[in-house]
Amino acid sequence: MTARRRGFGATGLEICPIVLGTMQFGWTLSGVESMRVLDRYRELGGNVIDTADMYGGDQSVESFQPGWVIERYPWLAEAIVAAGHELALHGHRHIAAHDLTPGEEAEDIQRACAVLDRVLGRSSAGWRGPNYGYSAHTTTLLVAQGIRYDSTLMGHHLPYLTRSGDATLLELPVDWTNDDWPQYAQSFEFEYHMPIKPPAGAMAVYRAEIAAATRLGGLWIGVWHPFLSARPARLDAIEDLVRELRDDDEIWLAPLCEIAAYVQDRIDAGEYRPMIDRE
Repeated sequence: MTARRRGFGATGLEICPIVLGTMQFGWTLSGVESMRVLDRYRELGGNVIDTADMYGGDQSVESFQPGWVIERYPWLAEAIVAAGHELALHGHRHIAAHDLTPGEEAEDIQRACAVLDRVLGRSSAGWRGPNYGYSAHTTTLLVAQGIRYDSTLMGHHLPYLTRSGDATLLELPVDWTNDDWPQYAQSFEFEYHMPIKPPAGAMAVYRAEIAAATRLGGLWIGVWHPFLSARPARLDAIEDLVRELRDDDEIWLAPLCEIAAYVQDRIDAGEYRPMIDRE
């Protein structure tokens, strides 16, 4: 028995009336169990998955995905791109670089890039290391695969360059302050116990950082995980925040691939001289 799809307003889309929520996938629901549920939902005719695709409203966003997820669910990767969003890589097995040998890290990066090329027919512009992991070999390995920017390190509040030997890579730095993990994470399985902030508290942290970045002409990158931020109250708060950013004439709101291209153009033109972090 399969679900009968229905028309979705005047959009011309036919969708399943039962939406699959995936907040617990890969978290309290194991990877194997998550795959089983996704496969069964697909078999029954399901075609609507709640992965918090309302973060940006009509704003394009950057989605970092592990290679194995793209490999296992290519239709999800295709749906992200079809919706106008940028898909970048987040490792292959989601293992931090500093927990891998140089050979294992090289294989992990190569496999992730190969999967994306096979599924979407193109390479990834960007990379974010799982668990913000980076090694002495990462810059060289990413450049060898054609990656144009990384967004893993926290060495500055402005875009900078990492250099290892002859390899140079643009870094769009992140910071734990702008990650939703310290705001909302609570995991007894991983013995991670923190007081959970209300959405207003998390947004106050983000807004303070955004105000400083705006005043200094800096960069602010929000890092939001669906299993943490994809709750109704938190999504409402994010939607309000994104609307504010979009309506502010002093702020350029864009996916990281566009920001990286802009910064690289300014560097090439000699208009911006970034800090260089040599390994």
